[in-house]
Parts: sequence; C-alpha cells; structure tokens
Amino acid sequence: APSAGEFLRCLGARVVKIETGKAGDSVRYWGRTCGMPIEANENPSFDLFNGGKEFMHMDLNDPEHERVLHNMLAKADVFITSTRTAGLKKLGLDWETLHAKYPKLVMGQVTGYGINGPLVNRPGIDAIAYFGANGVILDTRTDPDSPPIYPPAGMGDTTTGITLLSGVLAALLAARETGVGDYVMTSLYGTGNFVTAG
Repeated sequence: APSAGEFLRCLGARVVKIETGKAGDSVRYWGRTCGMPIEANENPSFDLFNGGKEFMHMDLNDPEHERVLHNMLAKADVFITSTRTAGLKKLGLDWETLHAKYPKLVMGQVTGYGINGPLVNRPGIDAIAYFGANGVILDTRTDPDSPPIYPPAGMGDTTTGITLLSGVLAALLAARETGVGDYVMTSLYGTGNFVTAG
C-alpha cells in the first residue's frame, strides 16, 4: 500500500501517511539490514516508498486522534491501507463504515490473501504471499535439488502497489463523475498469481 501512495504523490497528490506504534513505520529502520544510512536527511530504504509524503503519528485508540483522522477522511479523496479487514473493523475504518460516513471517498486496500477464504487473516508478507505461495521461489532454482532462493525485498510489494494504483485511479475518476466512492482491493497473492501466470 505505501508504494501506491508514493505513485499517487509522484502524480501530484498530497499524501499524508499515518504511522502507529511507538516507533512508527518499521521500514524506517530496515536500512540497517541492507547497509544503508538511516539519517534525518538520508534514508533510502524508507524514502523509496515515502519520499515527499507528509507524516503523522497517531494512536488510533485515542479518541482525540480518532477525531483528527475522521476530520481528514471527511476532506480526503482516497484512503489507502494495508491493515487487515478485521483490524479495520475494530477501528471503525472498514469499507462499509467509511462509505456510510463519507460516500465520495475511494478506499484502496492491500491484503496478503484477499478478503475471504481460509488465509484471509494471515499477514501479508511479500516473500511468503507473493513469492512463496505462488511457487516463484521454486521456479527460480537452476537445479531441482538446490534450495530455493530468498527473494529480493519489495518486488511483490511494488507490483501489488501498481495494481492498487490502477484501481484507485479508475475509482477516483468514477467518484468525480458520479459523486460516489468505491472500494478497491488487491492482494500480494493475487498479484503474484497474475504476474507469474505467463
């Protein structure tokens, strides 16, 4: 989902990223594992998906923070999230609730495995949902007896973000013409299936 927001920002949108938890987005600290700098003015791992965005840190269980978020949603064109549906329902941020309050809002959601089925509540981890479950890791072996490779980070995340972006842009155009927003969802697993189908 962050890459879809970054693509929108590159197209000229104002994008506000909401971070939760004590330390904020964990990607802020991933550079250490890649030998990249993590400094105020240089954090390539984080900036790749978040450059130019505005940032807010919120505790979504705090009523005041919840009020601020809903004031933002009332003015927003698009709400993008990678939070699982069960978590969104607990926070009152699921599609049905938001659409009733903000009928013009477009909602885009990235999941690991879709919004129904036996894996719906599992977390969406690129290496597993996009690469592993689709067999891409096994397909990259040069020898059937060799161990599978560990996939490069982010490839599934970015291609899934592009598919979400496509749907969000179409829904945004329709919302501007009709005054009614829509829900767009894509998954790491579904996008991985599509990309590897050929």
